[in-house]
Amino acid sequence: MAHTLQLRIGGMTCSSCSSMIENVVGCEDGVKSVAINLVTEKGTVQYHEDVTNANALVEVIESIGFTAEIISDEVEVTIEEEEGDEAVEKGRAAEESEESVTLAIGGMTCSSCSSMIENVVGCEDGVKSIAVNLTTERAKIVFMPHQIGIRQLIETVNDLGFEATLPKDQDSGKPSPREIELADLKNKLQWSLILVLPIIFLHFLMILDLFSSVLMAQVYNTIRSTDVVFFILDTPVQWWLGLRFFRGAYKSIANGTGNMDVLVALATFLSYAYSLMAMVYGVYDKEFEVHTFFDTAAMLIMFILLGKYMESVAKGRTSDAIKQLMKLKSTNATIIELDDDGQSVKSEKVIPIELLQHDDIMKVVAGETIPTDGEVTHGKSSVDEAMITGESMPVSKTIGSAVIGGTINMSSMIYVRATKIGSETGLAQIIRVVEDAQAGKAPIQRYADVVSQYFVRTVVVLSLVTFIVWYPLCYSQIIPPEDVPDRHNCFQFALLFGISVVVIACPCALGLATPTAVMVGTGIGAVNGILIKGGPALEKAHQIDCVVFDKTGTLTSGNLCVTNVERFDVPADLSSQVDSRGKSAKIQLLHFMNLVGSLESASEHPLGKAICDYVREHMDGTSFVTPTNLHVEIGKGILGEVGGEHVMIGRRLFLSENGVALKAESVSTESMLEKQGKTVVLVAVNHHVAGLIGISDTPKPEAAATIAALRRMDIETHMITGDNPRTAKAIGDIVGIRPENVHAQVLPGEKADRVRELQELGKVVAMVGDGINDSPALAVADVGIAIGTGTDVAIETAGMVLMKSDLRDVVTAIDLSKRTFNRIRLNFLWASMYNIIGIPIAAGVLWPFGISIQPAMAGLAMAMSSVSVVTSSLLLRLYRRPEIVVRDDFVLPSSAYEMTEVLLDTQGNE
Repeated sequence: MAHTLQLRIGGMTCSSCSSMIENVVGCEDGVKSVAINLVTEKGTVQYHEDVTNANALVEVIESIGFTAEIISDEVEVTIEEEEGDEAVEKGRAAEESEESVTLAIGGMTCSSCSSMIENVVGCEDGVKSIAVNLTTERAKIVFMPHQIGIRQLIETVNDLGFEATLPKDQDSGKPSPREIELADLKNKLQWSLILVLPIIFLHFLMILDLFSSVLMAQVYNTIRSTDVVFFILDTPVQWWLGLRFFRGAYKSIANGTGNMDVLVALATFLSYAYSLMAMVYGVYDKEFEVHTFFDTAAMLIMFILLGKYMESVAKGRTSDAIKQLMKLKSTNATIIELDDDGQSVKSEKVIPIELLQHDDIMKVVAGETIPTDGEVTHGKSSVDEAMITGESMPVSKTIGSAVIGGTINMSSMIYVRATKIGSETGLAQIIRVVEDAQAGKAPIQRYADVVSQYFVRTVVVLSLVTFIVWYPLCYSQIIPPEDVPDRHNCFQFALLFGISVVVIACPCALGLATPTAVMVGTGIGAVNGILIKGGPALEKAHQIDCVVFDKTGTLTSGNLCVTNVERFDVPADLSSQVDSRGKSAKIQLLHFMNLVGSLESASEHPLGKAICDYVREHMDGTSFVTPTNLHVEIGKGILGEVGGEHVMIGRRLFLSENGVALKAESVSTESMLEKQGKTVVLVAVNHHVAGLIGISDTPKPEAAATIAALRRMDIETHMITGDNPRTAKAIGDIVGIRPENVHAQVLPGEKADRVRELQELGKVVAMVGDGINDSPALAVADVGIAIGTGTDVAIETAGMVLMKSDLRDVVTAIDLSKRTFNRIRLNFLWASMYNIIGIPIAAGVLWPFGISIQPAMAGLAMAMSSVSVVTSSLLLRLYRRPEIVVRDDFVLPSSAYEMTEVLLDTQGNE
């Protein structure tokens, strides 16, 4: 069985580290895929449990010198591209997943106590397994949350005379790994400042030629006082504060790779080792001119620690969106117990949110956060959902309305029945989607991964070449001796250029270019009510040049309502209930609607539901009969026997295929209604057309403005529907989609084929849909965009989810993707150009023109390059969504395609 393992990984310094882990773990038997995110310090590993396991993979990571901690290890539940009942069953299976809890149990004295608990609790409905450990006084229980809850488990144990509680989170007061690393860096940076600032101060005095008699005094032979002071100050900086770089370099070299630590360790070690050897040699040789680079090594480490600290702080800010979402979680809930009449409150108590169970009734007062997802059972209020959906206006809620956990009740007290708890809630799923997206890798990251494999080796070779070039130039006096700095010999002169090359090179900036931008971009999307499920979807969306919309529930409101009921003459002897007894007559309205409603009551199609609702609401005295001999053709119609009469409802083609002759009257009426944008279904009774029903579904108010905005972005728009061509064209006219881009009478299974046809034309296609029958097309499209109020299957299949169901968010999602990808390009450009320009300057290419970079300054430049990339990504937080105004003062033109042109003109002038 396939598993998805989430890990927290410590000890990574640059993209070379993450690539090393991916390469090593990816080569393990049973591992399907590995994705390591340098910024979040998390990894996702997909593996087969019959070949390897989570602990073995952790050991592999630790064996190459990193730390690894398991966050979660879950069985994969995949919803494939299937339709109808199969897709629904898969979605239901995903919902009914198991959960586990560990309880602390007090009062146990012997193994009989633990056995009693296991026997009693294990027999409860919904409990899959229980294991009680007498020594640790802990019980691990695996259960089905839809059948039994944690509170009920605790009460069951307590009823046996023991004391069960949720164990206190011992890690709750502990800082996170990132906070520990940040504190360690801050501590080391403070000590480096204490030790290195005196070195910098002495340097300034020497430059200003102050106290030169003291500073330049020879202590022994040619060893000066500053050499001794620098040696004393640099030694703890090198071997204490800089030890992390040497450890990282050792791990990297031991595994046959190179990373930033290798470059830092090499540069500082060469500076320190040469200086130490020069001092030792100067003790024995009075003529040798001692010149040390202890100051260079110390300043290098200080500047790099400063850069790493600033980088860590900046990287922490890229996950602000997750932190904001986490703050929305409630810690407690007030639950009430009602009397048998369901009106009076019998009891009320406050419980931890973890003990909340399905169907608990929660009391939520005005100004309070709604603890979990549920349904209003009493009261009326307005709810602020801005923090979840991005909707700025409060949403009115009445009895039966669904509410989202983490949103705020604004005006008055309501009672809410808990329908989802724990990991099932919308807020938990949003957090999980954003975390998964931020932990994943965008395809463009492959560029940085490839570069990082060769970067360090190339830089070391360039450093050696630099030394080899400058040393003979100086030694042969091609470079005049007077141009060589004071107290420098040719070896020292060439060595400084080589060290500068090693220090200035920065693989970290390349490694941070993509993940930091993806983290900020997905976070911004979540804040604006757009869930982006990963870097691939975010990256692909910037290339979209064609958007395909489903009609019902996507471009239209989805609130289907019957607007027309027409009956036609049939033979008088066709039915026992007709309006007259001539040669032909209409079936009585009540009987006609009863036949239609009875047959459609067996259908799950939205049109059937709309018809049944209409019959129940408007036709007094109807009583549905259970139909027999049912036959359904998806996307065409339904037929069966109702009270001994053969009834058929569906498209014109469906009736024709089943031997029903059409009437001129029905054809003309159908055509008239379809031109009005209505969906028409024909009704045949005993193989004669007896009537038709017109059903209306109005376009969403923002549909036309959205299409206009997409056209301004040079994005082609299409509409796919199972409706007839006339109705589809009418809706297309209203929203502004070109007639040739309206695809009508497309069966659910054919939607994916139409998307493929567009892709074969070279289009990068986004599919926007909301239903189960849209899921194959959502999966086939380059980017699937699901409407948040759609089915779970559609949402699971899509790469993006619109939480507000506002079509304008399609534009925002594409625009955000373009902005994010442009930021990634800018980051890559800056990181690449920094190295392409910086390394030659450090190598001394511009030295003849008086321009050079000392190693200490090269170290500062290297540290700041990473900080600048992260800061560049953080600038995405200034993003503002495109303003698409829905104008309600337009007079609808004869062709709404013309209306779109008007929208384009007016928005262009605003």
